[in-house]
Amino acid sequence: MNITATHINYYRMCQRKLWLFANNIQMEHGSDLVAEGKIIEEETYQQRSKRYLQISLSVEYAGVLLTGKFDFFDVRNRVVHETKRSNKVEDVHIWQVKFYLWLLELKNIEAKKGIIEYFIRKSLANYSAVFHGN
Repeated sequence: MNITATHINYYRMCQRKLWLFANNIQMEHGSDLVAEGKIIEEETYQQRSKRYLQISLSVEYAGVLLTGKFDFFDVRNRVVHETKRSNKVEDVHIWQVKFYLWLLELKNIEAKKGIIEYFIRKSLANYSAVFHGN
């Protein structure tokens, strides 16, 4: 069995969506929202320092493969960064980043906190939610 951050996201958001995803029924690939999110991710981090590295991480825990791919990890400051289009489901995003922090902990990689950066299109402003994994 493989559990990804998307499973965590869908579990917190909508268990029906989780069931569909877990059974390889995905209807979002052609979604405008998904496409917009990818553009925001690409444009947001173009000016970032090289110290920010995109991370894909897998670890086996209790016979289950846990996998996460988060936007960037600031190695120097030990901060997980995740960019989202909107803070509409902030609680879901927080749990997704907590999952990333846990994966790092399982791999014995120190991470001090997670920052979720929201791109608010209307105001062209960024809103960040900063939290620690505890």
